[in-house]
Amino acid sequence: ERLLGAVSSAVPAHSACPVVVVPHHGRPQEGADYQINRIVVGHDGSSSASWALDHALNYAEAWDSEIVALAAVPVSASGGVAAWLPQDVDHEKVLEGVKSSLAQRMERTKSKHPKVKLRSVVLDGAGADLLVEFSRAADLVVVGSRGRGGFRGLLMGSTSQAVLHHSACPVLVVPRRSVD
Repeated sequence: ERLLGAVSSAVPAHSACPVVVVPHHGRPQEGADYQINRIVVGHDGSSSASWALDHALNYAEAWDSEIVALAAVPVSASGGVAAWLPQDVDHEKVLEGVKSSLAQRMERTKSKHPKVKLRSVVLDGAGADLLVEFSRAADLVVVGSRGRGGFRGLLMGSTSQAVLHHSACPVLVVPRRSVD
């Protein structure tokens, strides 16, 4: 529904601070209280994802919300991880390795934010597609951005831009520049 190059795409791509984009169809009715009960945060193990998780945790504490940390690993999709893995690599072991890494990160996180309910999910698939799917059952999606907006982002692809364009709920984009 949003046109590439529109304000809702350009501001998060070039911002020096976190930006929330609320889809037109995701706005609450005027006067209604909007509750943030479930926050989904994309986590790919990068520093950008860690910053996004830190922001999500702060909001979850303030709003007494649950966090679902989602890691997507495209092991069976063509062009994904499977494209460069040797044929004899066990795709389930790849997923288990990512699950283990994310679980370790969540354990460290729980010690700093003991009141926040945390769940982690690792699925085979593309990150943007899965985050958009999860947005249908979430009140807020949080993603990090490495700052590859504009032309470079078009060439390389951008999970945050794809989620912004298709999310069913508000999206908080935490750009690298906001941390630097």
